[in-house]
Amino acid sequence: MEPVKSDGSVLDLIHARLDRFCQVLVVNARDRIPLLVVTLSVVVLFLIPLKIIGYGYLPEDDALRHAAKAVAGKPWREILVLDPVFKVDVHEGWHATLGAVHRLTGINAESLAVLSVVVMALVFLVPAAFRRSRPEAWVAALLLMIVALPAYTVRIMTGRPYLVQVAMILLICATWQHFRAPAKNKRYLGFFIILVALSVWMRSTWYLYSIPAFALVLAREWKATIVFTTAVGIGSILGGLATGTPLLFLSQGIIFMVHAALRDVEADIMVGEMQPFAGYAGTLLALAAVALWGRLNGKLSGRAFDTPVFYLMLVTWMLGFVAAKFWLEFGFPAALIWLQTRFSDQLDGHPAMDYDKAPRLALSAFLCVALFLAVTSDHDGRWTNTLRREYLDMNNPDHRPWLPDQGGILYSSSMRLFFNTFLANPNGEWRYMLGFEPGLMPKEDQTIYHRIVLNGFASEAYQPWVDKMRPEDRLILRRRHNNPPTIPELEWDYTIDNHWCGRLPRRESDENAASRNEQ
Repeated sequence: MEPVKSDGSVLDLIHARLDRFCQVLVVNARDRIPLLVVTLSVVVLFLIPLKIIGYGYLPEDDALRHAAKAVAGKPWREILVLDPVFKVDVHEGWHATLGAVHRLTGINAESLAVLSVVVMALVFLVPAAFRRSRPEAWVAALLLMIVALPAYTVRIMTGRPYLVQVAMILLICATWQHFRAPAKNKRYLGFFIILVALSVWMRSTWYLYSIPAFALVLAREWKATIVFTTAVGIGSILGGLATGTPLLFLSQGIIFMVHAALRDVEADIMVGEMQPFAGYAGTLLALAAVALWGRLNGKLSGRAFDTPVFYLMLVTWMLGFVAAKFWLEFGFPAALIWLQTRFSDQLDGHPAMDYDKAPRLALSAFLCVALFLAVTSDHDGRWTNTLRREYLDMNNPDHRPWLPDQGGILYSSSMRLFFNTFLANPNGEWRYMLGFEPGLMPKEDQTIYHRIVLNGFASEAYQPWVDKMRPEDRLILRRRHNNPPTIPELEWDYTIDNHWCGRLPRRESDENAASRNEQ
Protein backbone atom coordinates (compact mmCIF):
# COMPACT_ATOMS: atom_id res chain seq x y z
CA MET A 1 0.00 0.00 0.00
CA GLU A 2 1.43 3.41 -1.03
CA PRO A 3 1.35 6.19 1.56
CA VAL A 4 -1.02 9.05 0.88
CA LYS A 5 0.81 12.13 -0.49
CA SER A 6 0.28 15.39 1.37
CA ASP A 7 -0.46 18.72 -0.37
CA GLY A 8 0.73 20.63 2.66
CA SER A 9 -2.50 20.95 4.63
CA VAL A 10 -2.49 19.93 8.30
CA LEU A 11 -5.19 17.28 7.81
CA ASP A 12 -3.37 15.70 4.90
CA LEU A 13 -0.13 15.67 6.92
CA ILE A 14 -1.84 13.94 9.84
CA HIS A 15 -3.43 11.46 7.44
CA ALA A 16 -0.07 10.67 5.89
CA ARG A 17 1.57 10.14 9.27
CA LEU A 18 -1.21 7.84 10.47
CA ASP A 19 -1.06 5.86 7.24
CA ARG A 20 2.68 5.41 7.57
CA PHE A 21 2.34 4.40 11.23
CA CYS A 22 -0.23 1.73 10.35
CA GLN A 23 2.03 0.30 7.65
CA VAL A 24 4.97 0.07 10.05
CA LEU A 25 2.75 -1.46 12.72
CA VAL A 26 1.50 -4.18 10.36
CA VAL A 27 5.02 -4.98 9.12
CA ASN A 28 6.41 -5.13 12.65
CA ALA A 29 3.52 -7.31 13.81
CA ARG A 30 4.17 -9.77 10.98
CA ASP A 31 7.85 -9.86 11.88
CA ARG A 32 6.96 -10.75 15.45
CA ILE A 33 4.53 -13.59 14.67
CA PRO A 34 7.20 -16.35 14.62
CA LEU A 35 8.51 -15.14 17.98
CA LEU A 36 4.97 -14.95 19.37
CA VAL A 37 4.23 -18.50 18.26
CA VAL A 38 7.38 -19.85 19.92
CA THR A 39 6.77 -17.85 23.08
CA LEU A 40 3.14 -18.91 23.36
CA SER A 41 3.97 -22.59 22.83
CA VAL A 42 6.81 -22.68 25.34
CA VAL A 43 4.90 -20.70 27.97
CA VAL A 44 1.92 -23.07 27.75
CA LEU A 45 4.20 -26.11 27.98
CA PHE A 46 5.75 -24.62 31.12
CA LEU A 47 2.36 -23.79 32.63
CA ILE A 48 0.96 -27.32 32.22
CA PRO A 49 2.95 -29.01 35.05
CA LEU A 50 2.65 -25.91 37.25
CA LYS A 51 -1.13 -25.94 36.91
CA ILE A 52 -1.31 -29.66 37.75
CA ILE A 53 0.92 -29.28 40.78
CA GLY A 54 -1.31 -26.38 41.82
CA TYR A 55 -4.14 -28.88 42.36
CA GLY A 56 -2.03 -30.45 45.11
CA TYR A 57 -1.20 -33.41 42.89
CA LEU A 58 1.44 -35.91 43.97
CA PRO A 59 2.30 -39.15 42.11
CA GLU A 60 1.43 -42.51 43.60
CA ASP A 61 4.57 -44.52 43.00
CA ASP A 62 8.28 -44.24 42.28
CA ALA A 63 8.72 -40.47 42.50
CA LEU A 64 7.87 -40.78 46.20
CA ARG A 65 10.50 -43.39 46.95
CA HIS A 66 13.16 -41.57 44.90
CA ALA A 67 12.58 -38.39 46.92
CA ALA A 68 12.51 -40.25 50.23
CA LYS A 69 15.68 -42.16 49.31
CA ALA A 70 17.49 -38.88 48.62
CA VAL A 71 16.42 -37.46 51.99
CA ALA A 72 17.25 -40.66 53.87
CA GLY A 73 20.75 -40.77 52.38
CA LYS A 74 20.97 -44.52 53.08
CA PRO A 75 21.64 -47.45 50.74
CA TRP A 76 18.66 -49.60 49.79
CA ARG A 77 19.98 -52.45 51.94
CA GLU A 78 19.24 -50.34 55.01
CA ILE A 79 15.74 -49.52 53.75
CA LEU A 80 14.53 -52.80 52.20
CA VAL A 81 14.97 -56.47 52.98
CA LEU A 82 16.85 -57.38 49.79
CA ASP A 83 17.91 -60.50 47.98
CA PRO A 84 21.74 -60.68 48.26
CA VAL A 85 22.10 -60.40 44.48
CA PHE A 86 21.26 -56.67 44.61
CA LYS A 87 24.38 -54.79 45.58
CA VAL A 88 24.19 -51.24 44.15
CA ASP A 89 21.59 -48.60 43.42
CA VAL A 90 20.54 -48.68 39.74
CA HIS A 91 19.37 -45.02 40.02
CA GLU A 92 22.54 -43.76 41.64
CA GLY A 93 22.82 -40.58 39.59
CA TRP A 94 19.19 -39.62 40.08
CA HIS A 95 19.38 -40.09 43.83
CA ALA A 96 22.68 -38.20 43.96
CA THR A 97 21.07 -35.29 42.10
CA LEU A 98 17.99 -35.22 44.35
CA GLY A 99 20.21 -35.59 47.40
CA ALA A 100 22.28 -32.57 46.35
CA VAL A 101 19.11 -30.50 45.89
CA HIS A 102 17.91 -31.59 49.33
CA ARG A 103 21.18 -30.61 51.00
CA LEU A 104 21.34 -27.25 49.21
CA THR A 105 17.73 -26.23 49.79
CA GLY A 106 16.68 -28.19 52.85
CA ILE A 107 13.33 -29.10 51.29
CA ASN A 108 11.58 -32.22 52.56
CA ALA A 109 10.80 -35.41 50.67
CA GLU A 110 7.34 -34.29 49.53
CA SER A 111 8.64 -31.00 48.11
CA LEU A 112 11.46 -32.90 46.44
CA ALA A 113 8.91 -35.19 44.79
CA VAL A 114 6.93 -32.16 43.57
CA LEU A 115 10.09 -30.61 42.13
CA SER A 116 10.99 -33.83 40.31
CA VAL A 117 7.49 -33.97 38.78
CA VAL A 118 7.80 -30.45 37.36
CA VAL A 119 11.36 -30.86 36.10
CA MET A 120 10.78 -34.25 34.46
CA ALA A 121 7.58 -33.02 32.79
CA LEU A 122 9.46 -30.06 31.32
CA VAL A 123 12.28 -32.33 30.13
CA PHE A 124 9.66 -34.27 28.17
CA LEU A 125 7.48 -31.39 26.96
CA VAL A 126 9.74 -28.48 26.03
CA PRO A 127 12.84 -29.42 23.96
CA ALA A 128 11.00 -30.78 20.90
CA ALA A 129 9.09 -27.49 20.60
CA PHE A 130 12.22 -25.96 19.05
CA ARG A 131 12.42 -28.54 16.26
CA ARG A 132 11.93 -27.40 12.64
CA SER A 133 10.84 -23.85 13.61
CA ARG A 134 7.29 -25.13 13.95
CA PRO A 135 6.43 -25.37 17.67
CA GLU A 136 2.75 -25.50 16.78
CA ALA A 137 3.40 -28.83 15.03
CA TRP A 138 4.77 -30.25 18.29
CA VAL A 139 1.77 -28.91 20.22
CA ALA A 140 -0.58 -30.46 17.64
CA ALA A 141 1.18 -33.84 17.92
CA LEU A 142 0.94 -33.77 21.72
CA LEU A 143 -2.73 -32.81 21.58
CA LEU A 144 -3.68 -35.57 19.15
CA MET A 145 -1.80 -38.33 20.96
CA ILE A 146 -3.03 -37.31 24.41
CA VAL A 147 -6.63 -37.20 23.21
CA ALA A 148 -6.09 -40.66 21.66
CA LEU A 149 -4.43 -42.01 24.84
CA PRO A 150 -5.51 -39.82 27.82
CA ALA A 151 -3.76 -42.05 30.36
CA TYR A 152 -0.40 -40.86 29.04
CA THR A 153 -0.93 -37.48 30.68
CA VAL A 154 -0.39 -39.14 34.06
CA ARG A 155 2.83 -40.75 32.82
CA ILE A 156 4.16 -37.33 31.86
CA MET A 157 3.61 -36.26 35.47
CA THR A 158 5.18 -39.23 37.24
CA GLY A 159 8.41 -37.41 38.14
CA ARG A 160 10.36 -40.58 37.41
CA PRO A 161 13.85 -40.64 35.84
CA TYR A 162 12.62 -42.88 33.02
CA LEU A 163 11.43 -39.61 31.45
CA VAL A 164 15.09 -38.72 30.88
CA GLN A 165 15.41 -41.76 28.62
CA VAL A 166 12.06 -40.97 26.96
CA ALA A 167 13.43 -37.50 26.21
CA MET A 168 16.49 -39.21 24.72
CA ILE A 169 14.21 -41.27 22.44
CA LEU A 170 12.58 -38.03 21.30
CA LEU A 171 16.05 -36.63 20.56
CA ILE A 172 17.13 -39.77 18.67
CA CYS A 173 13.97 -39.79 16.56
CA ALA A 174 14.31 -36.09 15.77
CA THR A 175 18.01 -36.15 14.88
CA TRP A 176 18.88 -39.69 13.78
CA GLN A 177 20.15 -38.37 10.40
CA HIS A 178 23.15 -36.89 12.23
CA PHE A 179 24.51 -40.41 12.71
CA ARG A 180 24.81 -40.80 8.94
CA ALA A 181 27.66 -38.29 8.67
CA PRO A 182 29.74 -38.36 11.88
CA ALA A 183 32.55 -36.27 10.39
CA LYS A 184 30.15 -33.36 9.82
CA ASN A 185 28.42 -33.72 13.19
CA LYS A 186 31.24 -34.13 15.69
CA ARG A 187 29.81 -31.57 18.09
CA TYR A 188 26.42 -33.22 18.02
CA LEU A 189 27.93 -36.65 18.66
CA GLY A 190 29.93 -35.31 21.59
CA PHE A 191 26.80 -33.73 23.03
CA PHE A 192 24.86 -36.95 22.45
CA ILE A 193 27.49 -39.06 24.25
CA ILE A 194 27.30 -36.74 27.26
CA LEU A 195 23.50 -37.04 27.34
CA VAL A 196 23.69 -40.85 27.13
CA ALA A 197 26.20 -40.85 30.01
CA LEU A 198 23.85 -38.71 32.12
CA SER A 199 20.82 -40.87 31.32
CA VAL A 200 22.70 -44.08 32.19
CA TRP A 201 24.11 -42.56 35.38
CA MET A 202 20.58 -41.63 36.44
CA ARG A 203 19.03 -44.96 35.41
CA SER A 204 21.06 -48.04 34.54
CA THR A 205 18.94 -49.13 31.58
CA TRP A 206 21.65 -48.68 28.96
CA TYR A 207 20.60 -51.96 27.28
CA LEU A 208 17.29 -50.37 26.19
CA TYR A 209 19.16 -48.28 23.61
CA SER A 210 19.35 -51.52 21.63
CA ILE A 211 15.72 -50.94 20.62
CA PRO A 212 16.32 -47.75 18.57
CA ALA A 213 19.50 -49.39 17.25
CA PHE A 214 17.36 -52.25 15.94
CA ALA A 215 15.06 -49.71 14.27
CA LEU A 216 18.09 -48.27 12.46
CA VAL A 217 18.95 -51.78 11.26
CA LEU A 218 15.42 -52.31 9.94
CA ALA A 219 15.72 -49.04 8.01
CA ARG A 220 19.01 -50.32 6.52
CA GLU A 221 20.90 -47.35 7.94
CA TRP A 222 24.09 -49.35 8.38
CA LYS A 223 26.53 -46.50 8.97
CA ALA A 224 24.12 -44.71 11.29
CA THR A 225 23.68 -47.96 13.24
CA ILE A 226 27.42 -48.32 13.79
CA VAL A 227 27.89 -44.68 14.78
CA PHE A 228 24.85 -44.72 17.07
CA THR A 229 25.86 -47.98 18.77
CA THR A 230 29.41 -46.70 19.29
CA ALA A 231 28.18 -43.43 20.79
CA VAL A 232 25.80 -45.27 23.11
CA GLY A 233 28.57 -47.64 24.16
CA ILE A 234 30.94 -44.79 25.01
CA GLY A 235 28.21 -42.89 26.85
CA SER A 236 27.19 -45.97 28.83
CA ILE A 237 30.78 -46.61 29.93
CA LEU A 238 31.14 -42.97 31.00
CA GLY A 239 27.86 -43.18 32.92
CA GLY A 240 29.07 -46.31 34.68
CA LEU A 241 32.44 -44.75 35.48
CA ALA A 242 30.65 -41.85 37.18
CA THR A 243 29.41 -44.29 39.84
CA GLY A 244 32.89 -45.54 40.72
CA THR A 245 31.85 -49.17 40.17
CA PRO A 246 31.11 -49.30 36.42
CA LEU A 247 30.99 -53.08 35.87
CA LEU A 248 28.85 -53.72 38.92
CA PHE A 249 26.54 -50.79 38.14
CA LEU A 250 26.01 -51.69 34.48
CA SER A 251 25.51 -55.40 35.21
CA GLN A 252 23.14 -54.62 38.07
CA GLY A 253 20.82 -52.88 35.62
CA ILE A 254 20.43 -56.12 33.67
CA ILE A 255 19.98 -58.18 36.85
CA PHE A 256 17.24 -55.82 38.04
CA MET A 257 15.49 -56.02 34.67
CA VAL A 258 15.59 -59.83 34.65
CA HIS A 259 14.12 -60.08 38.15
CA ALA A 260 11.33 -57.63 37.27
CA ALA A 261 10.54 -59.30 33.95
CA LEU A 262 10.47 -62.84 35.37
CA ARG A 263 8.10 -61.97 38.18
CA ASP A 264 5.12 -64.25 37.66
CA VAL A 265 2.53 -62.37 39.71
CA GLU A 266 1.36 -58.78 39.25
CA ALA A 267 -0.55 -57.23 42.13
CA ASP A 268 -1.20 -53.79 43.61
CA ILE A 269 0.48 -52.18 40.60
CA MET A 270 0.39 -48.39 40.32
CA VAL A 271 0.93 -48.39 36.57
CA GLY A 272 0.36 -51.25 34.14
CA GLU A 273 3.55 -50.78 32.12
CA MET A 274 4.76 -54.32 32.74
CA GLN A 275 1.46 -55.84 31.68
CA PRO A 276 0.48 -56.48 28.04
CA PHE A 277 -1.66 -53.89 26.33
CA ALA A 278 -4.67 -54.40 24.04
CA GLY A 279 -3.19 -52.50 21.11
CA TYR A 280 -4.33 -48.94 21.91
CA ALA A 281 -6.73 -48.83 18.95
CA GLY A 282 -7.46 -45.12 19.43
CA THR A 283 -3.80 -44.27 18.95
CA LEU A 284 -3.58 -46.38 15.81
CA LEU A 285 -6.66 -44.70 14.36
CA ALA A 286 -5.19 -41.26 15.03
CA LEU A 287 -1.93 -42.16 13.28
CA ALA A 288 -3.79 -43.74 10.36
CA ALA A 289 -6.00 -40.64 9.96
CA VAL A 290 -2.95 -38.35 9.77
CA ALA A 291 -1.26 -40.68 7.27
CA LEU A 292 -4.39 -40.73 5.08
CA TRP A 293 -4.65 -36.93 5.26
CA GLY A 294 -1.04 -36.61 4.15
CA ARG A 295 -1.48 -39.02 1.27
CA LEU A 296 -4.61 -37.24 0.02
CA ASN A 297 -2.80 -33.89 0.13
CA GLY A 298 0.29 -35.27 -1.57
CA LYS A 299 2.41 -34.40 1.48
CA LEU A 300 3.22 -37.95 2.53
CA SER A 301 5.44 -40.19 0.46
CA GLY A 302 6.23 -43.83 0.96
CA ARG A 303 9.57 -42.79 2.42
CA ALA A 304 7.77 -41.70 5.61
CA PHE A 305 7.08 -45.39 6.28
CA ASP A 306 10.67 -46.47 5.65
CA THR A 307 12.50 -44.58 8.38
CA PRO A 308 13.92 -45.63 11.76
CA VAL A 309 11.21 -43.59 13.47
CA PHE A 310 8.38 -45.52 11.83
CA TYR A 311 10.11 -48.88 12.42
CA LEU A 312 10.58 -47.96 16.07
CA MET A 313 6.84 -47.32 16.29
CA LEU A 314 6.04 -50.60 14.55
CA VAL A 315 8.40 -52.81 16.57
CA THR A 316 7.49 -51.37 19.97
CA TRP A 317 3.77 -51.58 19.18
CA MET A 318 4.22 -55.30 18.57
CA LEU A 319 6.27 -55.64 21.76
CA GLY A 320 3.47 -53.90 23.62
CA PHE A 321 1.58 -57.18 23.55
CA VAL A 322 4.35 -58.49 25.82
CA ALA A 323 4.64 -55.39 28.01
CA ALA A 324 3.02 -51.98 27.45
CA LYS A 325 6.27 -50.41 28.61
CA PHE A 326 7.80 -50.84 25.15
CA TRP A 327 5.14 -48.70 23.48
CA LEU A 328 4.86 -46.17 26.30
CA GLU A 329 8.59 -45.48 26.55
CA PHE A 330 9.63 -45.93 22.91
CA GLY A 331 6.69 -46.13 20.51
CA PHE A 332 4.73 -43.20 21.91
CA PRO A 333 7.61 -40.69 21.75
CA ALA A 334 8.52 -41.98 18.27
CA ALA A 335 4.90 -41.44 17.21
CA LEU A 336 5.04 -37.88 18.54
CA ILE A 337 8.08 -37.06 16.40
CA TRP A 338 6.55 -38.79 13.37
CA LEU A 339 3.37 -36.75 13.78
CA GLN A 340 5.30 -33.55 14.36
CA THR A 341 7.06 -34.07 11.03
CA ARG A 342 3.76 -34.74 9.25
CA PHE A 343 2.08 -31.66 10.72
CA SER A 344 5.10 -29.49 9.97
CA ASP A 345 5.06 -30.61 6.33
CA GLN A 346 1.35 -29.83 6.07
CA LEU A 347 1.78 -26.35 7.56
CA ASP A 348 4.79 -25.57 5.37
CA GLY A 349 2.73 -26.24 2.27
CA HIS A 350 -0.25 -24.09 3.25
CA PRO A 351 -0.09 -20.43 2.08
CA ALA A 352 -2.12 -19.13 5.02
CA MET A 353 0.30 -20.78 7.46
CA ASP A 354 3.45 -18.99 6.36
CA TYR A 355 5.71 -18.07 9.23
CA ASP A 356 4.59 -14.44 9.37
CA LYS A 357 0.86 -14.88 8.67
CA ALA A 358 -1.79 -14.04 11.27
CA PRO A 359 -3.73 -17.32 10.75
CA ARG A 360 -0.63 -19.16 11.94
CA LEU A 361 -0.75 -17.28 15.23
CA ALA A 362 -4.48 -17.96 15.57
CA LEU A 363 -4.02 -21.68 14.94
CA SER A 364 -1.14 -21.84 17.42
CA ALA A 365 -3.24 -20.10 20.08
CA PHE A 366 -6.10 -22.55 19.53
CA LEU A 367 -3.80 -25.60 19.75
CA CYS A 368 -2.04 -24.30 22.87
CA VAL A 369 -5.29 -23.57 24.70
CA ALA A 370 -6.73 -26.94 23.69
CA LEU A 371 -3.60 -28.79 24.85
CA PHE A 372 -3.53 -26.92 28.15
CA LEU A 373 -7.17 -27.71 28.87
CA ALA A 374 -6.87 -31.35 27.73
CA VAL A 375 -3.89 -32.09 29.98
CA THR A 376 -4.78 -30.04 33.05
CA SER A 377 -8.46 -30.95 33.19
CA ASP A 378 -9.12 -32.93 36.38
CA HIS A 379 -10.98 -35.66 34.52
CA ASP A 380 -12.12 -38.42 36.87
CA GLY A 381 -10.09 -36.80 39.67
CA ARG A 382 -6.77 -37.81 38.11
CA TRP A 383 -4.99 -34.79 39.61
CA THR A 384 -6.89 -34.46 42.91
CA ASN A 385 -7.63 -38.01 44.01
CA THR A 386 -4.33 -38.10 45.91
CA LEU A 387 -5.52 -35.27 48.18
CA ARG A 388 -7.47 -37.87 50.19
CA ARG A 389 -4.33 -39.91 50.84
CA GLU A 390 -3.44 -40.63 54.49
CA TYR A 391 0.07 -41.40 55.75
CA LEU A 392 1.43 -43.35 58.69
CA ASP A 393 3.69 -40.85 60.45
CA MET A 394 6.18 -41.81 63.14
CA ASN A 395 5.91 -38.27 64.56
CA ASN A 396 2.21 -38.82 65.23
CA PRO A 397 1.88 -40.28 68.77
CA ASP A 398 -1.19 -42.28 67.71
CA HIS A 399 0.70 -43.87 64.83
CA ARG A 400 4.12 -44.46 66.40
CA PRO A 401 3.24 -47.59 68.44
CA TRP A 402 1.92 -49.22 65.28
CA LEU A 403 5.00 -48.58 63.18
CA PRO A 404 8.07 -50.82 63.54
CA ASP A 405 10.50 -50.15 66.35
CA GLN A 406 14.19 -49.52 65.69
CA GLY A 407 15.66 -52.41 63.69
CA GLY A 408 12.23 -53.82 62.92
CA ILE A 409 10.67 -54.92 59.63
CA LEU A 410 7.42 -53.67 58.14
CA TYR A 411 5.65 -56.61 56.50
CA SER A 412 3.02 -55.79 53.90
CA SER A 413 1.77 -56.94 50.50
CA SER A 414 1.09 -53.37 49.33
CA MET A 415 3.65 -51.42 47.33
CA ARG A 416 1.47 -48.35 47.70
CA LEU A 417 1.89 -48.59 51.47
CA PHE A 418 5.66 -48.65 51.00
CA PHE A 419 5.65 -45.56 48.76
CA ASN A 420 3.46 -43.54 51.13
CA THR A 421 5.08 -44.65 54.38
CA PHE A 422 8.64 -44.20 53.12
CA LEU A 423 7.79 -40.70 51.85
CA ALA A 424 6.33 -39.71 55.24
CA ASN A 425 9.17 -41.38 57.21
CA PRO A 426 12.39 -41.22 55.18
CA ASN A 427 14.42 -41.42 58.39
CA GLY A 428 12.50 -44.32 59.87
CA GLU A 429 14.88 -46.83 61.47
CA TRP A 430 13.20 -49.92 60.11
CA ARG A 431 13.16 -51.86 56.85
CA TYR A 432 10.38 -52.80 54.46
CA MET A 433 9.85 -56.39 53.35
CA LEU A 434 8.08 -55.28 50.15
CA GLY A 435 9.36 -52.16 48.45
CA PHE A 436 8.93 -50.95 44.89
CA GLU A 437 9.48 -54.33 43.24
CA PRO A 438 8.60 -57.81 44.60
CA GLY A 439 11.53 -59.27 42.67
CA LEU A 440 13.91 -57.54 45.09
CA MET A 441 12.81 -59.65 48.06
CA PRO A 442 14.69 -62.77 49.19
CA LYS A 443 13.46 -65.85 47.36
CA GLU A 444 11.66 -67.27 50.41
CA ASP A 445 9.70 -64.06 50.92
CA GLN A 446 8.90 -63.78 47.21
CA THR A 447 7.28 -67.20 47.48
CA ILE A 448 5.25 -66.06 50.48
CA TYR A 449 4.19 -62.90 48.67
CA HIS A 450 3.13 -64.83 45.57
CA ARG A 451 1.07 -67.19 47.73
CA ILE A 452 -0.62 -64.19 49.37
CA VAL A 453 -1.55 -62.77 45.97
CA LEU A 454 -2.76 -66.11 44.59
CA ASN A 455 -4.98 -66.55 47.66
CA GLY A 456 -6.64 -63.17 47.21
CA PHE A 457 -4.78 -61.55 50.14
CA ALA A 458 -6.59 -63.80 52.61
CA SER A 459 -5.45 -63.43 56.23
CA GLU A 460 -4.33 -67.06 56.40
CA ALA A 461 -1.81 -66.55 53.60
CA TYR A 462 0.20 -64.15 55.76
CA GLN A 463 0.93 -66.83 58.36
CA PRO A 464 4.55 -67.50 57.27
CA TRP A 465 5.36 -63.81 57.86
CA VAL A 466 3.47 -63.83 61.16
CA ASP A 467 5.56 -66.80 62.28
CA LYS A 468 8.75 -64.83 61.54
CA MET A 469 7.70 -61.62 63.31
CA ARG A 470 9.58 -60.24 66.29
CA PRO A 471 8.27 -57.72 68.85
CA GLU A 472 9.84 -54.84 66.88
CA ASP A 473 8.17 -55.89 63.61
CA ARG A 474 4.75 -54.91 62.25
CA LEU A 475 2.32 -56.40 59.73
CA ILE A 476 0.16 -53.79 57.98
CA LEU A 477 -2.72 -54.90 55.79
CA ARG A 478 -5.06 -52.94 53.53
CA ARG A 479 -8.54 -53.69 54.80
CA ARG A 480 -11.75 -51.73 55.24
CA HIS A 481 -12.81 -50.72 58.72
CA ASN A 482 -15.45 -53.44 58.85
CA ASN A 483 -13.07 -56.17 57.68
CA PRO A 484 -10.35 -56.65 60.34
CA PRO A 485 -7.68 -59.30 59.73
CA THR A 486 -8.38 -62.70 61.27
CA ILE A 487 -4.88 -63.31 62.63
CA PRO A 488 -5.29 -63.94 66.38
CA GLU A 489 -1.56 -64.06 67.11
CA LEU A 490 -1.39 -60.26 66.63
CA GLU A 491 -3.12 -57.34 68.25
CA TRP A 492 -4.62 -54.91 65.74
CA ASP A 493 -5.35 -51.23 65.36
CA TYR A 494 -7.24 -49.44 62.57
CA THR A 495 -4.63 -46.68 62.40
CA ILE A 496 -5.40 -44.86 59.14
CA ASP A 497 -8.11 -45.18 56.51
CA ASN A 498 -8.26 -48.71 55.06
CA HIS A 499 -5.17 -49.93 56.93
CA TRP A 500 -4.93 -52.30 59.89
CA CYS A 501 -1.63 -52.42 61.79
CA GLY A 502 -0.71 -55.57 63.67
CA ARG A 503 1.98 -56.40 66.21
CA LEU A 504 2.80 -59.16 68.65
CA PRO A 505 1.12 -58.66 72.04
CA ARG A 506 3.24 -56.30 74.12
CA ARG A 507 4.72 -57.34 77.44
CA GLU A 508 5.74 -54.73 79.98
CA SER A 509 9.43 -55.28 79.14
CA ASP A 510 8.66 -54.71 75.45
CA GLU A 511 6.85 -51.46 76.26
CA ASN A 512 9.79 -50.20 78.30
CA ALA A 513 12.26 -51.12 75.55
CA ALA A 514 10.14 -49.37 72.93
CA SER A 515 9.95 -46.23 75.09
CA ARG A 516 13.74 -46.19 75.48
CA ASN A 517 14.22 -46.54 71.71
CA GLU A 518 11.86 -43.64 71.01
CA GLN A 519 13.73 -41.47 73.51
